[in-house]
Amino acid sequence: MKMVLKILNRVFDALLALLMLGIVVTCMMEIIARNLFSTSFAWSGEAGRYLFVYVVFIGAFILARDREFICMDLLKAKVPAKHQFVYNLILDGMLIFFAAVLVYSGYQFTIANRLQISSAMGIPKPVIYIITSISGVFIILYTVINVYGDIKKKTGKGGAE
Repeated sequence: MKMVLKILNRVFDALLALLMLGIVVTCMMEIIARNLFSTSFAWSGEAGRYLFVYVVFIGAFILARDREFICMDLLKAKVPAKHQFVYNLILDGMLIFFAAVLVYSGYQFTIANRLQISSAMGIPKPVIYIITSISGVFIILYTVINVYGDIKKKTGKGGAE
């Protein structure tokens, strides 16, 4: 299982880097085309937006994986060490609830827009919207893995990676 997670983590990190590169390249192409050639690509604005959406949602579950959400650190310094375990459990529970809402509402939104096509690129809108639910699923997965690691650490049976 650890090997699968390690491979998955590398894939997601590389995918995030590629999507960010896609945003930079798309925006730079548009800037160069407008300023040097006085023309524009019809699809570049839409592509940049959709790449950004994917970056945000993939970044969200990577933040959950690494426990880097701002809310997780905001009060952490003020919570006594003996209560950190409970504090993390409460935050993880809230994150799982939020992610479950994300999965459900993302799926509903994807289904509701299943027949729409993007105007400039001709991509089916569900391809764009489904990342909401996928992100929620991976937020739940990584949060459960973090809770499992915390419990193992607390009970003295090992720890998270």
